[in-house]
Amino acid sequence: MNQSCFSKIIFLLGLQLSSILFTDLSYAQEDPKRDVPSFKMSGDVALLSNYIDHGLTQTNKDPSLQAAFSFNFGPQFRLGLWGSNVNFGSSEHFLLKMNAELRVQLSPTTDFKFAFFDNRYFKSDTRSGNTMQALLSSHGYRIQYEGISNWEGTGGAATNYSFAKIFDVNTSWKWDNQVGYTMLSSDTYSNYFDVRSSFFYKGSNNIIYQISLSGTSSPSQFNGRGDIFPYVGASTSF
Repeated sequence: MNQSCFSKIIFLLGLQLSSILFTDLSYAQEDPKRDVPSFKMSGDVALLSNYIDHGLTQTNKDPSLQAAFSFNFGPQFRLGLWGSNVNFGSSEHFLLKMNAELRVQLSPTTDFKFAFFDNRYFKSDTRSGNTMQALLSSHGYRIQYEGISNWEGTGGAATNYSFAKIFDVNTSWKWDNQVGYTMLSSDTYSNYFDVRSSFFYKGSNNIIYQISLSGTSSPSQFNGRGDIFPYVGASTSF
């Protein structure tokens, strides 16, 4: 699938969500709480049996411990740090992301986020780069764009589009499904799809448990990094 064709698909999906979005815009002005300042620290910690990003393992199928800390400048803007161990069979063992995020609440059920991530790997910086992200969420649907400056340390840029939907199974369980398409400026790798399906269970003590399955459309080109991976995880926020 070429870039022009896939861009048309994303446009049509965005048009569909827009009809929902503009229906809700009138309610945004009626929500006085959305502009109330909330200057505070927030964070979360997660433990995963495998760290998967766009269908590719970042830890060589090993567990990952992740943590994030952010300072919220009111409800619209925040700055933060996110970190995780990684394993590429080389000198990169840790990833630190410094990020800035702007959030616009369009209605009680619709928001738009724009984020910038400065990605730094340690000790070697051959994979370092930055990511720009735009995310539209409405009524459980998500459409996301990502521009990646240094995809998987190749030195080439990449663009990722994804579409997702989360379903409320009951008060404790949620089912989240996502399909993505990554377009690469590389002579070595081909564009590919990735899919993920996850069940989330909200347990006691604010702990969320996760059961997931992910895969890519062309795993052979990734030498085992893009295979079908089942994995589990647990996270909490504060």
